Amino acid sequence: MTEPAPNVIEVAKGDMYREADLWDAQSRHLADCAFQADHLAVEAYDVIVFNEFLAEYNEVTRVFARLCRQGGTVTRGIAQTLRIVADTYEAADDHIRTHYDRL
Repeated sequence: MTEPAPNVIEVAKGDMYREADLWDAQSRHLADCAFQADHLAVEAYDVIVFNEFLAEYNEVTRVFARLCRQGGTVTRGIAQTLRIVADTYEAADDHIRTHYDRL
């Protein structure tokens, strides 16, 4: 099995860092959605006529906000994992380069 060319590995690491940035950006968007959804709940005294639907509506907003927060956590984790993998490749490359430079 042949090894990939060094420039291919460099491109892959760069792609991982760019993808991690995208996942972080999505995490921020999800956090913003969660924040906004947290403020969508309606108090009973605000809409007396629709009290029968109020509990269900508020539950939906709570669930939506919770799912957005969970999504934000997961997307941050994906970004972190991509960076760890790219950093691991970088460290391995540096180690190999150092080893061969001594020869």
